[in-house]
Amino acid sequence: MKLYYLSLIALMITFSNCSNQKTDPYLWLEEVDSPKALEWVEDWNEKSIKVFAESPDYQQLYDENLKILNSSERIAEPKVLGDFVYNFWQDELHQRGIWRRIGLEDYLNGNSEWEILMDLDAISKKDGIKWVFKGAKGLYPDYDKFLVSLSKGGGDAVEIKEFDVNTRQFVENGFFIPEAKGEANWIDENTLMVSTDFGEGVTTSGYPVQVKIWKRGTKLDDAREIFKGEQEDMGIWGYVFPKEDRVYQLIMQRTSFYSGNIFFVENGELIQPDLPADIDFKAIFKGQIVFQLKSDWQVNRTNFSQGSLISIGYDDLIEDKRNFQLLIEPGERSAVTSISTTKDRILVNMLENVKSELYTYKFDRQWIKEKFATP
Repeated sequence: MKLYYLSLIALMITFSNCSNQKTDPYLWLEEVDSPKALEWVEDWNEKSIKVFAESPDYQQLYDENLKILNSSERIAEPKVLGDFVYNFWQDELHQRGIWRRIGLEDYLNGNSEWEILMDLDAISKKDGIKWVFKGAKGLYPDYDKFLVSLSKGGGDAVEIKEFDVNTRQFVENGFFIPEAKGEANWIDENTLMVSTDFGEGVTTSGYPVQVKIWKRGTKLDDAREIFKGEQEDMGIWGYVFPKEDRVYQLIMQRTSFYSGNIFFVENGELIQPDLPADIDFKAIFKGQIVFQLKSDWQVNRTNFSQGSLISIGYDDLIEDKRNFQLLIEPGERSAVTSISTTKDRILVNMLENVKSELYTYKFDRQWIKEKFATP
């Protein structure tokens, strides 16, 4: 981790010095795995560490931070899926990390007997590859199977493999997507929505240009295309949100970092709601689709200001109705910093006069706001 940040600093300095040149003399650094690029990084790491090490506080700060990183008293960030709490953990004994789980009741009762599902150090040693864990997406509602993303050395490109948490093994002849800057989501046990390099090219940014539906037992090459963007797009991604009432399917066509188009898949057909190009999709909750505005927007003579959170029922949205509701309209000295969903509420973290405040929202035909008492 230390070497990564030093390398990043060196790269930023180098590119800032040559940003005004017509020809980039460091373009060869784009080949991040080439011997020349790696040698350049190691050389700058060595020079940078030497400078930092001359500071009288260096070793003390290094030792203190390493102790914190390896401490067993760190809070294990929980992810509750079904009856289990999942967590990815790294320490001095597990440098590449372990993916593990514990029963929800055991976790709430303070039990620390985690079940190790995947040992990245052991897998890396066996395969001779420095695997980096990039997340796992479980099959709703039982979460007995996962799509695990693994990266070689920590790059953006990942391999995606089907994993059975009961056997703690990758599924033989299960879903497998070769290395690419992409992802996959469960529609059901035998169907995936896949955004990857299907061999027909990617965007100029190196991200997927297609989204396809892939059925178990068929070849990835034979998956059915449901959307294809343009090579000049930033990237095309498909998402699936399984809820109690239905399985929502969404496609994001990012034409740039700050703008794009949003599509929903309903009965196999694409539906594009009339939305601002810079609107951000945030969540699906109780049948409501929640967005955040990046610019002012007038809908049916109602003005919604930049930064506001608004919502509309899914059925109304795909039927092109315009009955949006306001959740939050930030003031001059406030902003929405994050939102998350629970079973019954949306949690909104607000920054008010540079101080965090937490609010909960319930939905019963309209939004009901309550401030959550926090220290």
